[in-house]
Amino acid sequence: MSVLPKSRGVLWIFFLTLFAGLCLPGYAATKTKYETLILVPMHGFEADGFCGTLSGSVTAGNFFKGLQRVESDQGVEFRRKSLIVRNFPDELDIALDGPIGSCPLSLPNSATGDSLADFVKGLSVEAEWIDGSARQSAGDLSVTKFPPITRWFAEYEKPTWRLQIKVPSKDIAITRPLVISLVSGSGHRLMNYTFSL
Repeated sequence: MSVLPKSRGVLWIFFLTLFAGLCLPGYAATKTKYETLILVPMHGFEADGFCGTLSGSVTAGNFFKGLQRVESDQGVEFRRKSLIVRNFPDELDIALDGPIGSCPLSLPNSATGDSLADFVKGLSVEAEWIDGSARQSAGDLSVTKFPPITRWFAEYEKPTWRLQIKVPSKDIAITRPLVISLVSGSGHRLMNYTFSL
């Protein structure tokens, strides 16, 4: 009875493992598991004498909790336990907030509370679903704007502003990215957020 040298035995096990990975579907699949909310990275802008940033999160009730993105040689699939998830729920909630002030930044802040409030009120929000090179309007958005609140000594800080955006998403494939755009009252495109799972 012949015995393989130790180095040959290790090499043999390596090739068997590699062969099994090529033969078994899903063996090399990578998984991403989501929580209840998905973070939106910070974006900044400079326009019309104002500078600001916004970051936040996307939620949809408990829709994202436990959702898994599975990537394999066969493609991308979304699952919750053993069920395949193909579409988003009826609506996505996007909450964004961040500081805003005069630009270039000056202390005391040369932007008054009224000018900041007018700037935020004048913003418009657009949303489109992307499908390859095609774009589809997300429909009627519900946008709530929270202008900065002027506080005592506010001229020495950047006050915080907020946006709450509800995006219709019924029957939208979960693989489609969403692009949210913010446009100032003067027509400057301030930020483009791309949300995709």
